[in-house]
Amino acid sequence: QTGVIEYATSRPRVLGWLRSAAILDGDWGTSIAYVLGIGFALAGHSSFWHLVAMLFFTALVALNYITICRLYPNGGGVYSSVQHRSRTLAVIGALLLGADYVITMALSILVACHYLGLENPVLWAIAIILMTAVLNWYGPKHPGGVAVAISLVTIVTIATIIVFSAPTAISQATIEPFHDSLFANWGIFVGLILSISGIEAISNMTGLMKDPARDSRRSILAVLTKVIMATVFLGLAMHAIPGLEGHAEDMVRFLGEHYVGQWFGWVVAGALGLLLISAGNTAMNGLISVQFLMAVDKELPTSLRRLNRYGVPVVPLIVSTAAPIVVL
Repeated sequence: QTGVIEYATSRPRVLGWLRSAAILDGDWGTSIAYVLGIGFALAGHSSFWHLVAMLFFTALVALNYITICRLYPNGGGVYSSVQHRSRTLAVIGALLLGADYVITMALSILVACHYLGLENPVLWAIAIILMTAVLNWYGPKHPGGVAVAISLVTIVTIATIIVFSAPTAISQATIEPFHDSLFANWGIFVGLILSISGIEAISNMTGLMKDPARDSRRSILAVLTKVIMATVFLGLAMHAIPGLEGHAEDMVRFLGEHYVGQWFGWVVAGALGLLLISAGNTAMNGLISVQFLMAVDKELPTSLRRLNRYGVPVVPLIVSTAAPIVVL
């Protein structure tokens, strides 16, 4: 009645570590779906050592992100960590990150529709983005619950492949040494490291966590453990298949068909398809958070700080829905 509009400077903290881990798994965890195939395509039977090197580097990055999340409990990640040193560089980083989230959302959900065998995958991807936006209208807690269910399905699926393949993988894996050329090994390592991104998403969720330092640490360590164990054991299973060729894009599905049964390939496809949809949800949450923080810092219009009754920034949600649809 007074004509004064209240603009939020923070959002409700509703996420515990389990939901945060599941949302992070939606982006970071999808790397398992393609890093094995890319590694084998680049390095053949020596790719196991490249995968181990990649995991070691990833673990170092993850440990640094535990510190970043503790120091910047309101979110922002790369944006917040640079903002007090150079506002211009921070904005450039945030815009690049925003572009990454838009493309991740569009392509992850589109690839998910291909995995699930849906006709007219582009139209289905647009519909799924709209449904994800509706779910996010009611706050991050509900999409987080869905992400938990999807992560559990994926973990059970991967664990099944590991159990069935373990006897053969441990006893018959053929692992060759590194290539002699330093530059060749470096090129393979770069190719792998570029395919296992996604941990940045956790630093854009700390503003929604009940206890940012504790919850982010537990989330990072939980997903890191899953990524390491799955990559190592599935990597050994991959190297134990004689005469293996191809499957750069569907290695995990092929492993399921080879060790469990032809029918299990559809189970793997369904689980990975759902995980890729979860990756789209993670990207949407990250893009919303970046826009909100930039509005709080007055780098974007103040209107982007207006929240609905569930604590969700309205304009950033609209932008985060429209942008990937335009890309598609």
